[in-house]
Amino acid sequence: AARRPAMPKRQRESSLTLQQRIERIMSDKDDDVGSKLCTASLEWDDGKVHEDYFAVLKPHVEKLDADSIESQLFFESEAKDDEAVLQEAHFLVRSNTIGEEDEAEMKAAAPADRKRMLFVLLMIDADEEEVVEGEE
Repeated sequence: AARRPAMPKRQRESSLTLQQRIERIMSDKDDDVGSKLCTASLEWDDGKVHEDYFAVLKPHVEKLDADSIESQLFFESEAKDDEAVLQEAHFLVRSNTIGEEDEAEMKAAAPADRKRMLFVLLMIDADEEEVVEGEE
């Protein structure tokens, strides 16, 4: 049997570099910036990405309006040391913003991941507050 010529394979998601995957997420026209930043955070969830989330995404956030909630929460979260991250997570549990399981997951994570997780939780909370305010 004659061999068929090899068809070029579509570039698989896993073969893309982290930067390429982040570019793809951040260029999605259908999502708002907060959703994109949270989606990008998923790249770190499997523990295979060792680059700092804030360093990788900073160029994208710097393009935003400095007064935007996304920009403010990003830079506030980036600036927190590990103790402040843990204190804020505990405060969020006490204020019923996040569950105790979220806090336990953060405590079990590496410091850089805790900071990223806190940012995502704050973004989700800010987005939920915006939705509630919009309904009033």
